[in-house]
Amino acid sequence: MNHAFVTQTMLYHALFNQWLGTGLQTSLPEMGLLHGQPLTDVIPLAFMWDTLLANAGWVIALLLLLLLLFRDSLRTWAIRPTRAVGDHLYYLLAGKLWMQPITLMRYRRALKEMYRHVHIPFRPLRPLDLQDVYVPLQVAGSLDQTPMDAYRAMSTWPRLVITGDPGSGKSMLLKHMVLTYAQGQPGLPLPNVIPILLELHRLNDPERSLQKQLAMELARNDFPRADQFIEHALERGTLLLLFDGLDEVSSNQRPWVVQQMSDLLYRYDGCRAVITCRSAVYHQEFANLVNQTLAIAALDDQQMDQFLQPWERDMHTVDKSVDHLLQTLRDRPQVLSLARNPLLLTIIAYLYTDTTFVLSRSRAEFYRKSTDILLDQWHQERNQFDARYKRLILQRLALFCQDTNQQSRSGLPGMDYTQALQQVAQCLPALNIPVDQQNAVALLHEIVERSGLLMPIDGGLRYQFAHLTFQEFFAAAELLDDSAGLLQRFFADPDTWRETVTLWCGLARDSTPLIRAIYQHDPITAFACLVDAQQVEPGLTGEIVKACGLQLGHTASGNGIAHAFGAFAADPHPRGAAVFAFLEKTLTTSRNHERRLEAAIALSLTSLPQAAAVLAAYYTVRPEVRAPLLRMGDRWPCRTCHR
Repeated sequence: MNHAFVTQTMLYHALFNQWLGTGLQTSLPEMGLLHGQPLTDVIPLAFMWDTLLANAGWVIALLLLLLLLFRDSLRTWAIRPTRAVGDHLYYLLAGKLWMQPITLMRYRRALKEMYRHVHIPFRPLRPLDLQDVYVPLQVAGSLDQTPMDAYRAMSTWPRLVITGDPGSGKSMLLKHMVLTYAQGQPGLPLPNVIPILLELHRLNDPERSLQKQLAMELARNDFPRADQFIEHALERGTLLLLFDGLDEVSSNQRPWVVQQMSDLLYRYDGCRAVITCRSAVYHQEFANLVNQTLAIAALDDQQMDQFLQPWERDMHTVDKSVDHLLQTLRDRPQVLSLARNPLLLTIIAYLYTDTTFVLSRSRAEFYRKSTDILLDQWHQERNQFDARYKRLILQRLALFCQDTNQQSRSGLPGMDYTQALQQVAQCLPALNIPVDQQNAVALLHEIVERSGLLMPIDGGLRYQFAHLTFQEFFAAAELLDDSAGLLQRFFADPDTWRETVTLWCGLARDSTPLIRAIYQHDPITAFACLVDAQQVEPGLTGEIVKACGLQLGHTASGNGIAHAFGAFAADPHPRGAAVFAFLEKTLTTSRNHERRLEAAIALSLTSLPQAAAVLAAYYTVRPEVRAPLLRMGDRWPCRTCHR
């Protein structure tokens, strides 16, 4: 045997295996240099090739392992160019009419992603499913009309204006309609039309036509180059235009926006449309172009129950349930009236489910306690600023909004971002916080992002309170030691300050002087103040109740007196019981139809089962009780009333 050959072969194997053992991280020349000379001079290339072939199985296994480990990256690398080419071709061809099946499919898919969740500011990372929390809303022309399902109204009338209070569900209604279309579910009031939901605050460029804005809305939802499609669909009447939030259009742009919408609706008279607006600022701008103007009705008990069901899965303690929450609300008529608004019911559901909050009996106390929790207890460790500072800021901002809205008469909610920052900055010295732009921005941002009480609108250019009553409550708190200033504001603009006055009476220790002053000018508002007031002289109370009782049924008083009587009669204390008895007597003995009607409306607004029983007893003999009774939903025992 040639021992030199064997020794050389063993050396080749040792060196080559050492190179393989480095994980192929060391080059062959570098490996050779470790031994004082190039590896290719030490190991013949032919030998290395023979060795690789001998180990081919291991090499293939190594390659397969690498492919397995990096398969997702390789797939993405391979697909990305193909997808990019496909998306580019789709963008170029999307506007062609023959592409409609594909574009509408992608449009539906984008809408599903856009609207399937409801995001709550004070409950981040835990959105609710829109299909779960949506309840069919009722709409009607006035309190004495029987409400009807909103979808049915849309099927009945081609064009509608739907009004409602802040948080009443106007936007939710339109979003649910779009989501129903996107998911291809039954129940869409107009199954053969294509909805386009346009938030009207986006109309901020006079150089851009409304049709172009509609095309841009489609583009935002994966339907680009839709100008030709829009024109064709408008002419054929296959679009359902959903214009959301006329009240959110800036005051200087609003006449132009109204004109653009009016021109389009006039030109394409076969096009269906729904326009939403806050009740307080709609001035019949489209009266000649729509079939009906309807208001969203307050939630009844059955709707509230349905709305709250998705929350029950998070009620982890044995003493919490939807039934318990509803019963607690029924025991607190003043708070129950607030809970008939979907936004406020969402806040109540969150406080009940996720915190140790106990519902108060008065509205003012409810607002005080609930805002304490929203400002402080939610992720307290993450708050940079003390809750009391944020409360004082909100009081300042609320009074500013109330004052400026009164002065401008524009009806535009809230304030500009720069105005909000200026108001915050002016508060910093009194709060012992260094005055600089950074602190003002941080404080405003924390209030917006972490409490849900203040919200950005118009793309962040403006801010408004999440609900108008929060603004009115904080304004009342800011004026708690300035009753003269509050009276001056109320006499100058009663409509703007009426709710603030009543909430002020719920905060003040003794409201007698203020209520007496208001009574001389506005007995009905003074009557409403009695409901919230902590302390009032009994003689003044009796005088006001008697005077307002004489006005019941006068059409000049509108529905305001019915609301006041309903709120008063819902109070479980002796004064409330006396007013309830007065309403029942008026309904059963008065010969005046208008007085009976207003008494029936007031009883229905108490939300009390005993009120429902009174109305049900006269359902067949008093036609005026039927619409108010039906508004009470499942709070009444009369089965024949459904028929």
